[in-house]
Amino acid sequence: MRLAWEIETDLPVAVIRLAGELSVETAPEVRLAVATALAIQPAAVVVDLAALTAADDVVRTVFSECARSAAAWPGCPVVLSCPSGDVAAGLDRLSVSRSVVVHPDLGQALAALEEVPAPLRLWQRLTATPSITGPAARATVVAACETWGVGEDAGLQHVANRAELVVTELISNAILHAKTEIELTVALREPFLHISVADGSGAPPRLMSADSVETVGGRGLILVEALATKWGYLPTRDGKVVWAMLRLDPPRHGPGVATPDHPAN
Repeated sequence: MRLAWEIETDLPVAVIRLAGELSVETAPEVRLAVATALAIQPAAVVVDLAALTAADDVVRTVFSECARSAAAWPGCPVVLSCPSGDVAAGLDRLSVSRSVVVHPDLGQALAALEEVPAPLRLWQRLTATPSITGPAARATVVAACETWGVGEDAGLQHVANRAELVVTELISNAILHAKTEIELTVALREPFLHISVADGSGAPPRLMSADSVETVGGRGLILVEALATKWGYLPTRDGKVVWAMLRLDPPRHGPGVATPDHPAN
């Protein structure tokens, strides 16, 4: 039996509705659904399990995995909406509720998230045209930093120059390797500024050596790794999203890369 899913992106909360059977074979679809929802950087994600069945208990731990991934980036909660029944009983047996909040219905889940602060957020769709896309992306990041940091957050002003460089390399990487339409999201979740670039290619980003950098006039993900507190990527239904987090105060040493299976610390 297949597992189907759809996402309602009525921000600030994204709702994922799962329908079908959760099994070892279909569990990757749950990860993909959550990653696709996270790509828009919502305030929170609710996974509705009302139309879900489960082949065995162990696969239910996929929800704990998804919650850990969301905590690493973009730092938002993932909660479950699950009426009483076999699926709910299985969640209890595996103590999934220790790592993921479980509500008995969607209404209660949404009500519980009303107080979760929505991040300040800018979103922009761009074409893969180097002469236009790069400057437009930089302008968006600069505008975000100026708007959110004027007169109250010196840390955000400090990070603006690094953010410009990071978005330039993320956009250049997407133009060179994906050659698809690009979606840029800039969000403020203190103490981090988040920059993410979604494209239509499922190929993971490659961190190349300094001697083999192939970017459009830039230094590629090597520079992103040097400037970001941490960065990584997630596969989505339509491709992938590559993200970077920049701490508002001077960056700590030891930035890292996070993959879907290995979040950076």
